Amino acid sequence: MSSKSINTHAPRTAAYEEAAAWLERLSDGELDKVSAHRFNRWLNTDDNQALFDRLLRTWSDPALTEAAQQSQTHTPLRERYRVASRAWHRFWWGGAVLASLLLAVWLVPSFYPPATGPAVTVQSVATGVGAPKDLTLADGSSVHVAALSSLEVRLEETRRLVALKRGAAYFAVAPDKQRPFSVQMGRASVTAVGTAFNIDRTASGIDVTVHEGAIEVRAHPDAKPSLLRAGERVRITETGLSEVQAVALAQLVDWRSGWVEVQDETLAFLLEKLSRHSPTPIRLASAELGELRVAGRFRLQDTDTALTMLSQLYPLKVDHQPGRIWIEPASD
Repeated sequence: MSSKSINTHAPRTAAYEEAAAWLERLSDGELDKVSAHRFNRWLNTDDNQALFDRLLRTWSDPALTEAAQQSQTHTPLRERYRVASRAWHRFWWGGAVLASLLLAVWLVPSFYPPATGPAVTVQSVATGVGAPKDLTLADGSSVHVAALSSLEVRLEETRRLVALKRGAAYFAVAPDKQRPFSVQMGRASVTAVGTAFNIDRTASGIDVTVHEGAIEVRAHPDAKPSLLRAGERVRITETGLSEVQAVALAQLVDWRSGWVEVQDETLAFLLEKLSRHSPTPIRLASAELGELRVAGRFRLQDTDTALTMLSQLYPLKVDHQPGRIWIEPASD
């Protein structure tokens, strides 16, 4: 067989290997909740359900065939294959049957036309001022997108890619060792398999905080990856990665709580966070004023109160003008 013919059948072969793997999983008994969710999602992708039913009918065990046929008519999808799996378990003879299934992987493509290729899912999200959004991706991952943020998600056969173009997002990644989950922020990137982390992109840099598991962080494509574990944070800037900081996750205040807490950050940094929730643009009188170091905890949904507090704590004047909020030094 030429390499060309192998490549032609490769997508179809992968589908049969996945079906064989699910048959093996089901032979061990009822699936757990997470596995059942992934199994149902796999069945409803492309023509996987028809493929799975064909493999079930390949074997002549009457109990297996009868259970599958009856359950297709009278039971929901998850229960159907739970019943079928019990019949399958009585006739699963260890490695011999699995070897036969894998043989079918190579024989069946001769009787069916090759698939056109794996599906690619692309999703773009852009949130408005004061309007965060929650997403559930096709792979089971969840993404909480902050206000005034934008990203693009691309799910492929061998990888999961997210481009965080603006703002912040919290990612709870569904485990999938065969498809790493990568978030790109310009030249910087974060890669995970199954974990939870927050990324906040501002003009000052990119803050990455790990809440569960571990991730790899790169300042640019050619940089050596740095491992970041749960309870750690790093800032990515044009010069590279900052020192890793320990974070008390139980006391952590971030945008998901509805508050912003800063300790010795620039005024420009704080105002960028507040601007995500301000219907009126906030402008600084000068770039130099933006370098003023500030600290405090401020409610994101109440920018007027936050700015009033800043004017009381620091030598600042807040001027509400038509179409903008003007921040300038306070007069003596």
